[in-house]
Amino acid sequence: MHPDLGARECAIIEQATKAGVHQIVKLYGSVDHDGDPLDRQHRMSIDALKDCGVPWCLVSPQTVTDSHILAQLETIRSERRLYACAGEGRMGMVTADNCAEVGAFVLQEAAERFAGRDLQITGPEAITYAQMAQQLTSALGVTIEYIDMTEEELTQAVVEAGMPEEDIELQILCHFRQIRNGKAELVTDTYQEIIGRSAASVHDWACANQGILE
Repeated sequence: MHPDLGARECAIIEQATKAGVHQIVKLYGSVDHDGDPLDRQHRMSIDALKDCGVPWCLVSPQTVTDSHILAQLETIRSERRLYACAGEGRMGMVTADNCAEVGAFVLQEAAERFAGRDLQITGPEAITYAQMAQQLTSALGVTIEYIDMTEEELTQAVVEAGMPEEDIELQILCHFRQIRNGKAELVTDTYQEIIGRSAASVHDWACANQGILE
């Protein structure tokens, strides 16, 4: 999530091709960003993949559980609250570990097996931020509350916490905007198809990481 992501990844693809790698796996995403600046950066590198002559595959997480919860670790611990501007939007939340498992599996298979595919990896269901708070409550045994904010309120809070204002759109707001607008509701069985078991829920993740959340 960097303004130069496209150029950086294109340079990596060029060097990987020169080095003679047998396949390239790129991390993308399955939230529909609808041509926004972040999506345009990713599309630059996807176009480079299509032209590089090396078999390639996309591993595309939905909304990543770890990113959204760990970013608010301090408020979860101190206030028992989650803050966002996601409204009632639903997310097919998936853990980073589940995504990494798929990437590792693909890299150990023959390049032709997944060549050209976009593997959209999601959790078992699409949930709202309020439902995420409920699953955290169930796993931790303490009440976690979700506070829904406007983009302006969240921006002010994040700036006060120390994030440069110029980074907020790409790092935070464009993601919550798509969630709020119903662009993150996708649920697939891709993880089950490849790994052979069900993807982890937010409740599963919270139980496994209870020690860092308390």
